[in-house]
Amino acid sequence: TRRTMIALAENGFQPGTARIGYVNSYRKGVPWQIDQEKVYFVKEMFRRFNSGLSPSIYTLEDELYAEGLRSKNGKRVRANLIHTILTDVRYAGKVLYNGKIYNGQHDSIVDMAEIKKAKATLTKHNKGADRTRKHNWLLAGLVFCKTSGDLMTGEQHIKKSGLIFRHYRCLGPKNHDNPCNEPYAPMEKVN
Repeated sequence: TRRTMIALAENGFQPGTARIGYVNSYRKGVPWQIDQEKVYFVKEMFRRFNSGLSPSIYTLEDELYAEGLRSKNGKRVRANLIHTILTDVRYAGKVLYNGKIYNGQHDSIVDMAEIKKAKATLTKHNKGADRTRKHNWLLAGLVFCKTSGDLMTGEQHIKKSGLIFRHYRCLGPKNHDNPCNEPYAPMEKVN
């Protein structure tokens, strides 16, 4: 089976299931075909990300979902998959198999320059990490637990009744297995 897959790759046919933007032909000797329904979204991913219109892949995820991008099973295309698409040479008409890149028979959606630019931007952004915070706690990253000496993080929990509880939680039991007899402290009291 491995020799057959390598032979397919060497001849420019990508083994396996087609990526978003392509469809499998399921015919021998016929490469992936462009999915006319999703090709617009793939091109938009590259255009917006490379131009800076969508500064993060999380923003891009939300925008494209609102515009109608769905996975093959009708679900949301998550940021980790968008990251994969932005760095995948298969979208430039290449075949990737077993760590090697071959020239592919399928049509490209974008060119290699766009993929290289997206890779450079993701590397610059620390491989796509989004450091925006949902909540800005006053002492986030500054307050330490009196009992264990470990860093504390801010948390917010909304109960079904609508009550909002904000507190700092000791990271010792989670990260270092340090016992802490008082892992929570009310935020109002700490602030």
